[in-house]
Order: sequence, then C-alpha cells, then structure tokens
Amino acid sequence: MIRRYRRTALSQYILVGLILIALIILGYLFTMAMRSIPFEDHFALPWAAGRAWLLEGVNPYDADLAEIAENAMAEAGFLGQLPEQVVLTHPAITLFLYLPFSLIPFSISRAIWMVILTVLIGMMVYLSIRFTEWSVSTLEEVGVYALLILWYPGIYITLTGHLNLIFIFLALLGLILIKSGRFQAAGFILALTAGLLPLVILVIIFAVLWSIAKRQWSFLVAFFSGITFLMIVSLLMLPGWPLNWLRSVVQTYQDLSWIETPLMTLATILPGIANFISIALHASFGIYLLVIWINIFRKPERVFIWSALAVFVLSFLFDIQYSLFGLYLLIPALCLVIRFSFDRWGLIGKTIAWFILIIISAGSWLLMLPEIKFTGNLSVPVLTVGLPLIIFIGMVWIRWWAVKLTRLPRI
Repeated sequence: MIRRYRRTALSQYILVGLILIALIILGYLFTMAMRSIPFEDHFALPWAAGRAWLLEGVNPYDADLAEIAENAMAEAGFLGQLPEQVVLTHPAITLFLYLPFSLIPFSISRAIWMVILTVLIGMMVYLSIRFTEWSVSTLEEVGVYALLILWYPGIYITLTGHLNLIFIFLALLGLILIKSGRFQAAGFILALTAGLLPLVILVIIFAVLWSIAKRQWSFLVAFFSGITFLMIVSLLMLPGWPLNWLRSVVQTYQDLSWIETPLMTLATILPGIANFISIALHASFGIYLLVIWINIFRKPERVFIWSALAVFVLSFLFDIQYSLFGLYLLIPALCLVIRFSFDRWGLIGKTIAWFILIIISAGSWLLMLPEIKFTGNLSVPVLTVGLPLIIFIGMVWIRWWAVKLTRLPRI
C-alpha cells in the first residue's frame, strides 16, 4: 500500500518555531532601537498614504499626509523624522507593496518592515554567492553574511526602511531565474521592478537584450504582460494616479539640480573642468556599457554572469540620485571578484579577500565617526564613489578569467 502522506519530523517544527521566535525578538529589538536612535523614516509616509487611501478614501498623493505620518511616529514613541521630501513620489504600482502594512498599526508594521529588510539582505547575500558560483565553507559563508549585513549601509537601510533594497533583490532574483532557464518566471519578477526604473533600468535592458539574443520570447511576453497587469490593476483601483503622481514629481523636482550620479561627484575633484570630466566619464562608461550589450549577441553563455554583474555596478554609477540605499547593487559583483581571488591566488587570495571584506565592513562605520547618525543627507564619497569604482576595476581585472577560462590556474 502506497503511503500518500509523510509525517513531518518534530525537529522541523522546532526549527520553524525557533526561527519565528528569533524574528519576533529581532522585531522587538528593532522597536527598542527606533525609540532610542534618531533616524530618517522612509516608511512612514507611504504607510500613511496607503492607510488614508484604504480606510478614508484620501488621495495618497495629498500633501497633508505628512501630518498623519508624523503623528503615527509620535504615538509609537519612535525618534524618526520624515525626509525633506514630504510628498509621495512613488508610482501607485510601488505603493502596493505598502498596502498590507497600512492595515496594521504603525509600530507593529514598522518593526515587521525592518525584519523583512534584514531577511532580504541575508537572502541577497545568499543569492549573490550562489549566482557567482562561489564555493565557500559554512563558516566562511556565515562570515560573509555577518560582514555584509552589519556594515553601516546595511544597518542604515534597515533602520530608515528605504524601498531600494527590495527592487535590487528582485532584479538579482530575476537574473538568477534567467541563468537557470526559467525565463517566464524571470519576466514576471522583473516586471515588479518597473516601479523603480531609474535604479534598475540598465538591468532590465540587459535582461531584455539577453532574451532576444537567446530567442527566449517567453521572457518578453511575461515581462510586458506583468507590467500591463500592474498598470491595469492600479488604474482600476486608483484611476487618477498617473496625473497625481506626475504632479507630485513635477512639484518636487522643478529643475535638474536633483540629478547627480557618482561620476558627477567624482568629476568635482577638479572643479574648474568638472563639466568636461563629467561628460568624459559618462561617455567612457556609457561606451563600455554598450560594448557589454553588443557582446551579448556574440558571446557564449559563460559571459552572462560577468556581464550581468558588471551592469549592476554600472547601474549604480549611472544612478541619477545615488545614495547609500543603492550600495547593495555592488554586492553581487563584489562576491564575484572575491570568488576569483579565492580561486586564483589560493590562501594568499583568501587572506587578501577577507582583509578587504573586513575593511569594507568595519571601515564603513569608521567613516561615520566621530558622530554616527542616521538622519539627513549623508555624504560618504569613499563608499558611494570610491567603492563602486574599485569593484568596477576588479570586474575588469577578472574578466578574462571569468569569460575565457573554464578552470583557473592556481598560483
């Protein structure tokens, strides 16, 4: 007789229970932190917009919603403050992510949001290791998790509750699905990133070009079907949102002074010829990006991993409003560079790679001294300009090994 059902081992229930308890404790610790540390809250305004829309029928792009957000933070006893931009500029398809949380009291939903972001950071590091095919021991993997979760940008993103991390995670997940041949699922996943196009547009273009080069039309069908579905549902739920959203965007960004990429910041090293250097840098990196896209149609599938992660780094360098929130675009490429350092140079490579990881993690905190804060517009050029450039140079350095060689010679 065939047994149709298997009994679930008691140890599995215990493991799930321990995980849930750990997440609850983590949420409690986050709540205590928000009541002790001043921070800039990027979650409160979308939460208030979704709550006012769902429960009172108020336009989520109403400027008066800032007061609701501030009252919610005050009632929860949090030391959060709204960013300078107090008008919602998220498109409605992005606002949907906040709607389940808007139905929950603010203090609880804020803690859950932080727990989710922490879990996503860990999952992103996990996916980066798997995507780059980096073979590490369990102890080494735990060390990578600790260093890349607990560095300053990780804590900063978690505490401020910024949305960028979710879209970076979805973009990486979409590329992993493409790598594994699940093009239709990848199309739907990448369609979800359409709400934050300025950040991931280069990754989306890369994925579209790759699917065309490999004649995987199911990806394109799924991608554009997903975007169409999101637009239809959003218009049915909130018919006037495109005009309201455009009005908020135009009122917030009335000129082009808000546009600043890491390359523009780098160009200010020589203020007298900053414009010329900025144009030259953008043109040079733009040409390199075009070469990557063109090579998609001429190179074998081995080039996919390297090209995809190079585009991640270039996405940050071309980000028109770069900040610490986008630094996780660099993590997959960093893992690839370290992986080849491990494989190519053996023990010496491992020692150097771990030293670099520790410097990046611990150094991110040292850069914030003497006063570590989580409010205001933080400018940390070493992280936001220096780190992506160093990782990009590392990507160029390992390209020949990553694309040409099937096995690295050991030194």
